[in-house]
Amino acid sequence: MEHQIIYSVEQEKGLNRFVARTFLWMMIGLAISTLSAYMLLKTKVLFYHIVSNSFFYYGIFMIEIMLAYSLRINLEKIENKISYIVKFIVYSILTGVTFAVVGALYEPMSIVYALVSTIPLFAMLAIYGYTTNRDLTKIGTIARPIMIGLIISILMNGLLFKSNFIELMISIVVLLTFSGLTAYDMQKIKAVYLYFENQPHVHNSLIVSCALELYLDFINMFISVLNIFGKLKD
Repeated sequence: MEHQIIYSVEQEKGLNRFVARTFLWMMIGLAISTLSAYMLLKTKVLFYHIVSNSFFYYGIFMIEIMLAYSLRINLEKIENKISYIVKFIVYSILTGVTFAVVGALYEPMSIVYALVSTIPLFAMLAIYGYTTNRDLTKIGTIARPIMIGLIISILMNGLLFKSNFIELMISIVVLLTFSGLTAYDMQKIKAVYLYFENQPHVHNSLIVSCALELYLDFINMFISVLNIFGKLKD
């Protein structure tokens, strides 16, 4: 189903500012995660203890999930922008653990190739979601149960099966799921702005919440591409 939304000049300017700030916060999150990973890799003893203990590593994974859930748009808490910002920063720091594992396991050129492949794919999907008149709500509806299944599968495989084949299959599903979610989330950002357009006091919290969704889309696509095509260090 396609629908056309007509924006006024002021709405267009406001929406553009909202989206630009959302991407800025997404980039801040990625920068924090990268710095966190770098510091963790420099602290070799701490890094070893984290990655050598599966329950500790996946415990961090579960904390990340809970933080991500708490950063969803909540009408009762949306005015507390400090809470949203602090949680976003903590989440980004914890995700640095995942980045550190990636940096330790894969060849540097594989990481570069995965990044170079992910950036244009993410950009094209984001542009499509932002510009299309097609309703992408169904993607979000389908993705929710898939994501629950993925979380369970990741934990089961990481703690019990430890199968490379299952990990590959999970990575393929993750890549497809978050590719769809990238377009969906970009369209949702427009809807969120229009709904809260006249409530500027909550825009900061909304921007952080939307930035986290794009951040999740990007890093999950990147890590999936790396898992599928990347070369492990000898």
